[in-house]
Amino acid sequence: MTAAFVIIPVFLTQPEYGFNWEKSELWMVYVPAMIAGLIAMGPAAVFGEKRNIPKQIFMVSIVLFTASFVMMGLTSSSGVFITAVIFFFVAFNMMEPLVQSMISKFAKVHQKGAALGIANSAAYFFTFIGGTFAGLYLDISSRETLGLTIGGIALAWLIFTAVKMKNPIRHSHLIIPENEVDFDKLNTLESEHIAEWFINETEKVVVIKYVSEKLNEDDLKGKILI
Repeated sequence: MTAAFVIIPVFLTQPEYGFNWEKSELWMVYVPAMIAGLIAMGPAAVFGEKRNIPKQIFMVSIVLFTASFVMMGLTSSSGVFITAVIFFFVAFNMMEPLVQSMISKFAKVHQKGAALGIANSAAYFFTFIGGTFAGLYLDISSRETLGLTIGGIALAWLIFTAVKMKNPIRHSHLIIPENEVDFDKLNTLESEHIAEWFINETEKVVVIKYVSEKLNEDDLKGKILI
């Protein structure tokens, strides 16, 4: 994201990169790109969450990221460059709403705060890295090389996502007062459909994370209540 925000205005306003726009004209790129990104955000979030296909949404986004940087690097047409920027904003806005949700779903219940904190810290750090990389790389390379380099990184990201990433299992959480739980039953319960459980000592409750498609709340209560 930061690399894109560095290179887009530089490419368009500095004549050595082939365009020579005025700074006052940049709105003609950013306004349609922002509108397209906002329109894409809603359906991506709905499909990603309701149909539980965030991996597929991520992969579509990464394809658009790859195409956008390659197009920004190679094109000499203002129209194609604007299309590339639109691709970038659409990709970013499709992916962004799902990132925090994915972190929460994969993290353990009692580690969500830590997981989100680490993820946000990493995001801020690489925001700095992205802007620094783009600025320094422009000094030693061309627009074409920078576009292809970032496009190549995005392509590697796409392959990694296709191979390694999995859609999260749908889980629900059952919260029961601690004094109502038979821990012998809970400990002996077959665990393939229970991801984890822990005792919240502060509130004196047991939190159970279970696969909602395999167990319903009433059945689970019947197996573990005193």
